[in-house]
Amino acid sequence: GAAWFVFLRIEASEPRQMVVSGKVYNIWTVDAKASVRLVREDGTAAWSKPVDGIRGQGGTAELSLENAFLLAREAAAAAMDSDRAAILAAVTAP
Repeated sequence: GAAWFVFLRIEASEPRQMVVSGKVYNIWTVDAKASVRLVREDGTAAWSKPVDGIRGQGGTAELSLENAFLLAREAAAAAMDSDRAAILAAVTAP
């Protein structure tokens, strides 16, 4: 059988601490985006999907990043689930 690879690439901004009207809160946010790609053994992409508009939040900079990466993985899984027919067609194509 053929070998397939799935890549998930996540990009995240630097964590930002929330400041409203000069008051600093212990709330940190991170904007992130991801792309998931199904690649054939020869390196050609069989299917790919961008996932944008992800925002992580947490009580520390580290927790906001963790949350953003968790949300990106969940969004990528949902994208793969919603495109299941296209993925199946790609992996069964000659």
